[in-house]
Parts: sequence; structure tokens; C-alpha cells
Amino acid sequence: MRILAVVGSPRKGGNTDALVDKVIEGARSSGATVEKIYLSDLDIGACDVCNSCSGNGRCVKDDGMQQVYTKMLWAGAWGPWVPGW
Repeated sequence: MRILAVVGSPRKGGNTDALVDKVIEGARSSGATVEKIYLSDLDIGACDVCNSCSGNGRCVKDDGMQQVYTKMLWAGAWGPWVPGW
């Protein structure tokens, strides 16, 4: 299984980051491949509500969210919470 661990807190090394690391540790011990990303490291703009995505399924903005979409497609699960653990 491939898991994308998403950290929304900007405080690296803080409580959220530590908890996500524990989940990652458990996932890896079960044989999962895990990638962890920090949203605060990415330049992600707000939605403009242009509705372009409703036509073709893709956002017209070329920002950090494009990287997140690619990683989400790679992963079979998104964390830190995964059903069944």
C-alpha cells in the first residue's frame, strides 16, 4: 500500500508532526510505502471559483496543489488517518 501523509500544521517538529510520524512508523512496519508532505512548504493559492475544474476535472491554477494532486493519485490512501488501523 502507498500512503500520502499530509501535514497541515506549519510547525515542523510540533505535536501534529510527531503524531503523523507515529502513524507513518506504524504504516511502514506493516509494509506500506509512505510519503510525507507539509502543506506549508507549498505555494497553494485559494480557489477562484471559476468552475473550470467542473468541465475537465483539472484546476487552471499552476501552483503547489498540482504536486499534491499527483501525489494523491500515486497513493492508495491519504493520511494521517487510514481506515482499518
